Amino acid sequence: MSLAQCHFDYACCVWYNDLTLSLKHKLQVTQNKLIRFVFDLKPRDHVGHQQFESLNWLPLNKRVEQVMLCHVFKVKHKPAPSYMNSFLVSQILYIHTVQD
Repeated sequence: MSLAQCHFDYACCVWYNDLTLSLKHKLQVTQNKLIRFVFDLKPRDHVGHQQFESLNWLPLNKRVEQVMLCHVFKVKHKPAPSYMNSFLVSQILYIHTVQD
């Protein structure tokens, strides 16, 4: 996992949302191939929830969500560098500003 997952995680918050559905599908296929390699499965064997769970992996789209939410949590609760606070605007503050 340490050899493969880091390549999927690298700056995924930046590049993943701008990918086409076709490229996202290709990335998911690549992750499925890694799982088949780890479990020594045949190329056409089904990769399902059980394989992801046993490796403690998430499908690519869920992993990107997890990484993004982790960043937001760190910025909101202050373990992130202070300069990142300017990039996170509270929705509550924004709603009150617009309504006033």
